[in-house]
Amino acid sequence: MKFRNLAIVALLLVLGGSGCRNQDVANSVESLPNQISVPPTKPSPFPSEMTFRLRRMLSDKVESWKLPGAVIYIATSDGDWSAVNGTADLSAQTPLQPTDRFRTGGLSELFISVICLQLVEEGTLDLNDPIANWLPAAVSQRISNSKKITIKQLLNHTSGLPDPYDKAFQQAVNADPTHVWQPQEVLSYLADRPTTALDQFSFSNANYVLLGMIVERATGSSLATAIRNRVSDRLSLKNTFLEVEEKIPGGFVQGYQDWNEDGTTESVTKPLLNTALGLGDAGIISSAPDLAKFFRGLFISNTLLYPRSLDTMLAPVDTDEGGYGLGIARIPTAWGEAWGQMSKTTGFSSVILYLPVHDLIVVVWTNSGDQETEAVYEIARRSLRIILGVP
Repeated sequence: MKFRNLAIVALLLVLGGSGCRNQDVANSVESLPNQISVPPTKPSPFPSEMTFRLRRMLSDKVESWKLPGAVIYIATSDGDWSAVNGTADLSAQTPLQPTDRFRTGGLSELFISVICLQLVEEGTLDLNDPIANWLPAAVSQRISNSKKITIKQLLNHTSGLPDPYDKAFQQAVNADPTHVWQPQEVLSYLADRPTTALDQFSFSNANYVLLGMIVERATGSSLATAIRNRVSDRLSLKNTFLEVEEKIPGGFVQGYQDWNEDGTTESVTKPLLNTALGLGDAGIISSAPDLAKFFRGLFISNTLLYPRSLDTMLAPVDTDEGGYGLGIARIPTAWGEAWGQMSKTTGFSSVILYLPVHDLIVVVWTNSGDQETEAVYEIARRSLRIILGVP
């Protein structure tokens, strides 16, 4: 199922330490299994001793967490570096690659947020527009406070709406695992559910399901087309797609999860187990290099948004974990402020962080949807400790 947990990553990252990216590291070097090292296509931005420690750490974490596979991808202005361990398909024993595609889960929110802010820049949307102005009457009439909830409150999860993916929804998925869900069907699970106060952060996937519908209405195109025209094509993201809605040449890696909670890990991608995939809340398939390019285009080159719009995105509401802007979380770490997303989705979990003071973009993902999200956060934290140092 779709899942979000910001508290774990905030705690893990705050406990990390501090230092400089290029400090000396241990000199001992041992031989490592070939499958955990993918030779970089460009010179590494890190010394060999440091990359050895990163690969060793990744190997240890994949083994200790019993993950099918995991990827680290680190981008800096000096170049990119990646490491990989494990398999993309347990049955075929296909080695995982750093360029492989995976379900990004909650990172889909940031794509939707970028498009909404572009539409604000163009004068099509206003962040203070009531969502009832942009939704079909049949939908808005079923949403509590639809004439009061604004687009901005959907973007920063202060709408007060409950999450639609409850026990009844899971039962419906189990009854028909291949059903292709429409947004209106998902939103029907909000009926008769209690709401929370407006302007208080309360995460709900309903917010971005609704925003996907609003983007389609405002652009006059499908959500997949809007993402491609406004984000992917501008940044030449060749491995980014909206699942279910687009054909994905070559597909993506197998994702695994103990779906039935019977102690057995199983594939939840082939055959497809559809938990309302392809919607605005968690529909995007991408790769680590594409996501690093996406963050560069958003934060560094200003290819996607004007600086004023980026400032609006990064003005967070308070949460227990650090804050949430428009489609992106503010995460305090031992190495300074980070911005990013983290989530568990069907068969996968991932974290992507941008630490502006250190010129670092870190992407970590695994093709396991079990163990909540501690594994990817622990790998990200350990990576930062190796790169940035400890007290």
